Amino acid sequence: MAFCAHCGSSLNDEGTFCTGCGRPITSQTGAAAAAAKPVLAKEQTFYDGNNVLVTKSRFVVDAKTYAMSSVTSVEVFSVPVKVKGPTIMAGIGVLFVLAAFPSQAGAAGVVMGLLLVVIGIYWFRQRFINQIHGVALHTASGEVRALKTKKKQFVLDVAAGLNEAIVHRG
Repeated sequence: MAFCAHCGSSLNDEGTFCTGCGRPITSQTGAAAAAAKPVLAKEQTFYDGNNVLVTKSRFVVDAKTYAMSSVTSVEVFSVPVKVKGPTIMAGIGVLFVLAAFPSQAGAAGVVMGLLLVVIGIYWFRQRFINQIHGVALHTASGEVRALKTKKKQFVLDVAAGLNEAIVHRG
């Protein structure tokens, strides 16, 4: 069996062009044709877990695959937390508490104000607990936000694996 001198694909005896790379078939035989067949090395894995695979040549997230050969850099990002609503609610609660002290019906105002402050603080805390973190891949053609999750340590581990893959890619 003959192999393409350029890509190592097996050649059809009747064809004049390689079906793998499309280049014209050269007349190599014997040892030269065998030498042209690439030796497939085991793909080195840098991260594998939670539906994410990072190897020297590819990055797979769920069912989407990115070629590592086009990745120039990796960035970890966090989506900014919006705190305007919780801050306003807690501020209104503080105003209720301050306004309720000098009045006769102060107890109801203080309770309502404290309730608003507690809800505002809880809302604020939930925003930070549910913050989205992710990995952005930078290529010559732009940026792709390939992974988004609430698990910051997971994102940092994947980014470390991607950086190792880039370094070992050469």
